[in-house]
Amino acid sequence: MTQQQIMDSQATKSAKMRQLFELGLTRTQVAEIMRVGYGFVQNVYAKWVLTQMTAASRPSFVLGEFNRRFGIEIEAFGVERNELRSALDAEGLHFWRVGADGSIRGTNSFELVSPILVGLDGLAQLEKVCRILAAKRAKVNKSCGLHVHIEARSFTLPTWKNLFASYANLEGTIDTMMPESRRGQSNTYCRSIVGYTERAQAATTVRELVRALPNRYHKVNTLAFSEHGTVEFRQHSGTVEYTKISNWVLFLHSLISYSEQGYRVSPAATFEAAEAFAPRPVSEFYFQRINDLAA
Repeated sequence: MTQQQIMDSQATKSAKMRQLFELGLTRTQVAEIMRVGYGFVQNVYAKWVLTQMTAASRPSFVLGEFNRRFGIEIEAFGVERNELRSALDAEGLHFWRVGADGSIRGTNSFELVSPILVGLDGLAQLEKVCRILAAKRAKVNKSCGLHVHIEARSFTLPTWKNLFASYANLEGTIDTMMPESRRGQSNTYCRSIVGYTERAQAATTVRELVRALPNRYHKVNTLAFSEHGTVEFRQHSGTVEYTKISNWVLFLHSLISYSEQGYRVSPAATFEAAEAFAPRPVSEFYFQRINDLAA
């Protein structure tokens, strides 16, 4: 259906919104078209995303509701730290920490660290933060990264092994989702994990596995478990865009869920392997991202 056909139909407002999302419209665009509040649109969107997650997954793998605890570290520059702190406080975002990071190049550099976020409510809070960063015209460059922590205290040893192997086997494909500065061994702060797969698979305890890496500067930082009870993903390039961050969080959530259910991506996997676990909106985002970066 076209946008006009959707608007002319006798469907409910919620049904029309879902159909507009399927056409690729953003929440802001849908709110303007439907002439309703953004909060209403966000609620419909959240339920629609969960429906797409389940529908896009193969029958033997069920991707459940996104209710994980996670955290975000955003590296950027161009906004004075006290100014950013005041803007966050004005929106009630008191627990986001604004700090320094010596690896970031650029005037008024900062690292913005979230509190513990949970599920879709956490993503909604992240979206508010991204709107503030956009309003303040925060910038990123090759020296900036985006780090995502996901709670891992419930992971069994098989989950850790599946996750480590799956990311390593998908690493070449994930590289194509990222700019060249975050691929292969090109970045000293997010090295490949491929060379450590055998050591990880030989581990007989979780303690041994999370120490399979020599330091934290890898695309997947298992050592974060010892300090924070999390697994940290360090590969993503610096960004202040909510769409990029939220899709990456949901991609990682899906891969972890896949690992928890006993699945493992095969060696030398292509993008089609990701489509086995990633919800349709996420896989379509990365399919377009790969094409854009290859152009």
